[in-house]
Amino acid sequence: MDKLCFTMIRMKIPLILSILAATLILTGCGSVNNEFSNTRSEILSSINKDIEREMEFRVGPATTFFIRPIAKAFVSDRVAKRAIKSVRMAQGSIHKLPKTLNASDRHDMLDQIDETITQNGWTPAVRVVEGKETINLYLSSREKDQLNRMFIVFIEGRDMYMVEAKGQFTRFLKVVANRMDDLIDEEMTES
Repeated sequence: MDKLCFTMIRMKIPLILSILAATLILTGCGSVNNEFSNTRSEILSSINKDIEREMEFRVGPATTFFIRPIAKAFVSDRVAKRAIKSVRMAQGSIHKLPKTLNASDRHDMLDQIDETITQNGWTPAVRVVEGKETINLYLSSREKDQLNRMFIVFIEGRDMYMVEAKGQFTRFLKVVANRMDDLIDEEMTES
């Protein structure tokens, strides 16, 4: 009896491992890919500051498919909803910036990020700075990927998030452009 149980368990191990591997492959969960890892490493080394990595993540198409309706239920902003709907895969990392980073250092760091990420095949698209919050959005400089890949560097206080997202961003970028036009119109009417 024990031999039969052991044989059955041993026969099921490859099946269990296959199911686990298929789950990881289909969901895309796991570590970040080499391209993102290399870009992130080059950005961090170019900044030349004592930056701690707190976490990295990767979610694939199946995971984003299941997360999308949940996330949209909690988000009311039209731009954010369009962004959530557009993403098919995302990977990123979260870092802690040094406490001693002043405004001048932060500005120099953002310029260094722009230079480094541009050398890695990305084109700066948008930079929004408000207080200690900064969002830099980059589009792929490869023509075939230009509206399907974006890289975002978001800094809030001492937290820095780097995210690469793949998806269909044409409609999302149109919504962002319309929002920017509205903001510019508001600024012009207030002046």
